[in-house]
Amino acid sequence: MGTAARGFGFVMMVLVLLGALLVPLPMGAGGDAPAATATMGVVAGATGAAPAFTEAGARFAGGWGLRLAALGRGDALAALAPVVPTDDGRRVEYRHAGATEWYVRDGNGGGIEQGVTLGAPPVGAGPLALMVDTGGAIPLVDANGAGATLVLPTGTGGGYWRYDGLRVTDATGRVLPARLSVTEGGLGITAEDAGAVYPVTVDPFVRRQSLADPGNTNGDSFGVAVALSGDGLTLAVGAYGTNSYKGAVYVYRRVARGLFPTTPLTTLADPGNTGNDSFGYAVALSADGATLAVGAVGTSSYRGAAYVYTDPPTLTVAGGSSQSATVGTAFAAPLSVLVADDAGNPRVGASVAFTAPAANAGATGTFPALAGSVTVTTDTNGVATAPAFTANNVEGSYAVTASTTNSGGTTSVALNLANTAATAASITALSGTGQSAQIGSAFAAPLRVQVRDASGNTVPGTTVTFTAPTGANAPSATFGGSATTTVTTDSAGIASVSATAAGRPGLVSVVATIPGGATTSFTLTDTASPATLTLTGFSPSTGPTSGGNVVTIRGTNFSGATAVTFDTTPGTAITLVNSTTITVTAPAHAAGTVDITVTTGGQTGTIHGYTYLTAGSITTQPGLHPLPGGGSGGGGMPLPQPVRHDPPGGSGGGTGAAPQGAGQPTATPAPQPARH
Repeated sequence: MGTAARGFGFVMMVLVLLGALLVPLPMGAGGDAPAATATMGVVAGATGAAPAFTEAGARFAGGWGLRLAALGRGDALAALAPVVPTDDGRRVEYRHAGATEWYVRDGNGGGIEQGVTLGAPPVGAGPLALMVDTGGAIPLVDANGAGATLVLPTGTGGGYWRYDGLRVTDATGRVLPARLSVTEGGLGITAEDAGAVYPVTVDPFVRRQSLADPGNTNGDSFGVAVALSGDGLTLAVGAYGTNSYKGAVYVYRRVARGLFPTTPLTTLADPGNTGNDSFGYAVALSADGATLAVGAVGTSSYRGAAYVYTDPPTLTVAGGSSQSATVGTAFAAPLSVLVADDAGNPRVGASVAFTAPAANAGATGTFPALAGSVTVTTDTNGVATAPAFTANNVEGSYAVTASTTNSGGTTSVALNLANTAATAASITALSGTGQSAQIGSAFAAPLRVQVRDASGNTVPGTTVTFTAPTGANAPSATFGGSATTTVTTDSAGIASVSATAAGRPGLVSVVATIPGGATTSFTLTDTASPATLTLTGFSPSTGPTSGGNVVTIRGTNFSGATAVTFDTTPGTAITLVNSTTITVTAPAHAAGTVDITVTTGGQTGTIHGYTYLTAGSITTQPGLHPLPGGGSGGGGMPLPQPVRHDPPGGSGGGTGAAPQGAGQPTATPAPQPARH
C-alpha cells in the first residue's frame, strides 16, 4: 500500500465522515490498547504456547482449550466423557470409546497437532461428524471451510490462534472431503466417509503466532485495532499512536496453511500527515481482504475521517495460451491462470471464470458438457485450472477470457488459441474449367481448387497434384513443360496452376488429386494454330499516283481478309477471289515504291515493291502480257502492262516464299511499225 494512496495494490478511496466513525471492539478493556505482544497481529501476553493436558483436554494460557467433545453422524452426535490422558513426552492420547484423540507437540514450540483416529465407522446415517470444544475461544471459520481463526476472549492475553491444515484420510491413504464449521460450543468437523476403509484419521493443526510493533516505539499502540479477512489470509493492524499520533496501519498476508510474515506486506501512513489524526484507530477488512477501511478519529480537530483502500486482483496466464488443436479435438495443455495480489502473493480460493467466444462467432471451443464457460477456484498456489477445453469444428484464431473479481474490482486476461483444420477430405474446382487455347499457348485463366476437411474447414498446407493426359497424338496440357505438377494450398486452402495447351487439337481432362484420393477435374479444349498468311506476288507492279487501278495479290490463307493497305493507305473494293487470290483497287498515293499489307482475323502479311508512277512516266503497251516471273502472275494471266521508259529498279520482294522481284514489272520495248 505504501505510505499514501497506492502500493501493494490497494488504491485509496477517501471517504471523509465528519463527526461519525465506526470503531470495532478494541482488544483492551474500555478501548485502551492492550499491554501485550500481538498474536496474529493482536495480543499474546501468554508466556508460552505449550498447553497443559488434563481430563478436561488441552488447556492453553488464557483459559481456553481444545477437547474432542462429541462424535457421530450428521446431526446425531454422542457426547464423549472426559478421560485421563497418556503422555510420552511428545504425544498425548485420550482414548475414548471408538476413537483416540491425540496431540503431538511441534518440536519448534510454534504449535500443536491435534488428531482423532477412529477404528470403526460410527453408527447412523450421514457424514462423519465430530465436535471440538474450543473452551471459550470463538472460532471464525474461513469461507472455504479449510481453516479457522480462534479468537480468545478479551483480556485473556491469549490472542488469536490458527486451526487449519485439516486433513482426513482412510487406511488406504485416500483423502476424504472434509470441512470445518461453527457449532455451539466450538468447531464442527464433517467428512464424507462413504466407501472409506477404517481406521480413519482426522488431523488438523493448531498454531499461535506473535507479531511485534514494526515501529518498535513506545506509544505506537500497535494492535489497538485489528481486522482479519473472512478467508483468514489478510490481517490489518492499526497503530494510531505512531509518529506523534499521526498513526499507521500495517497489512499482512499469508498463504493457506502458512503463518503471517513478521514483516508487514504494506505500511499505510496517515494521508493527512498531521499529529493527532490517529490514523489506524479503527480498521475493517472485507471478507476477501481486498478492501480495507481505516478510521482516523482525530482528523480535522477530531471531526474524523475514514479512508477506503481497494486491491484489485492481479491475473496472469499460468499455462495453456498460444496453443492450437485440430478442430473437434481437445487442447493438449489445460488453460490456467494465476491470481495474486500486487505483491505477488497468490490468492487462494479465488473464483475465476473462463469464457469462450459464443458458438455463432465462428472458431471457438467448449468445456465439458458443451459449456461455453466454467468457474473454478484457485488452489493453494493461487492457480485456477480450467477443465478440458475442446475446439469446435471451425478453424481460426480466438481467445478464451479468464476473469476474477474481488471487492476491489475485476481483472481479466486473454488466453490465445487456434483451431486448425483436420485432414483434407474433399477438393473442389473453383475456376479454370471450360476454356480453350491454341496449341502452344497458355490458357488464359489458372486452374484453381480449394481443399476442405470433413467439417467443411479449408485446409492450408496440403498438397494438390495436377495431372494432364499423356500419349502420342493426343490432346494434352503442360505445367511448365511437364504433364504433372504438385502445388501446396495457401492459408485459404486454395491451390492454383497455369496450364499450356499441348499435343493435338481436342478436349483435355486435367485431374487434381489430394492425399487420400479425392479428386476434381477440369475440361479444357486444345485448338489448332491458324494457317500462316503469306504474300507471294502482285500485278501490276506499278500504278498511277491517282490510284483507281485494280491490283491482284496472290499468296496463301487469305480467307477472312479484312483490309489491304498500300503503305498506310487502305485500298478499296477488296474482293476475296479464293484463299490464294485477292483483288483490290489501289488508293491514290504519292510517287514512289510502297509495301502492300493484307490483314486477316489474326495475322498480317506484307510484300514490298508496288510503285506509284506519275502520269508522264507511264506508257500503255498494246496487247496482253503475262505476269512477271516468280509466281506473281499466277499462271500467265494476260493483263495489260504499263511500260516503264526509265531504267527498271526496286526489289519487289514480299513475305512468304515469293522470290525477290516477284512483284516488279518487266521493261518492254515500244512497238515498231512492220516492215513490208
